[in-house]
Amino acid sequence: MDNFPVVSALAVAGMRIDFLHEHDASLFARFGTLERDGSYYRFPADRPRIP
Repeated sequence: MDNFPVVSALAVAGMRIDFLHEHDASLFARFGTLERDGSYYRFPADRPRIP
């Protein structure tokens, strides 16, 4: 899921964000290029690791 709008909305509402940890894996195959890696989905090894 794309968390940026949620984080932005919290900041706009006046909340202070002290820490945000992003991962290069997803629980869902959101994009067709993601490959299953155990219980997660990740981009193939030849693709950049992005959150």
